[in-house]
Amino acid sequence: MSAKEFDDLTTIVAALESLALESTDPEFLHAVAPRLLEEARAFSVPEAEHAVIERYDDAWHDLLLSGCPNERLMDLITSLKLTMHRYERVVVGDWEVLERSAEEHERIAERLVASDVEGAVEALKANWQSGKDRILTRLTER
Repeated sequence: MSAKEFDDLTTIVAALESLALESTDPEFLHAVAPRLLEEARAFSVPEAEHAVIERYDDAWHDLLLSGCPNERLMDLITSLKLTMHRYERVVVGDWEVLERSAEEHERIAERLVASDVEGAVEALKANWQSGKDRILTRLTER
């Protein structure tokens, strides 16, 4: 396991999720945005156990991308995330408490509420970058 491999995986997933978001009907995104915002605000804790963060994060991103019409793209995202999760569990462990930026999901949802898909994509990329940075910091500390 290497920091380089995790960095590569995260970069790819961020790009693929961005593509999935851009491929989704903007009307669907605007319709689902209030629920995304509500769920982001409901899980606004700054720290939580990794397993809890992973479950919440996966469910939130699944909802975000649930309107993507490209099934093959979604299959790729799911497959790569499974690999990333295995990596994270070795590095972090399920029950270790991690920091998270609760506001990142709110920013994505707020952009969608405003019908700003481009802004939501940028916020999604920032969300992936900060998550990657947090895990890579832990990986390099080992």
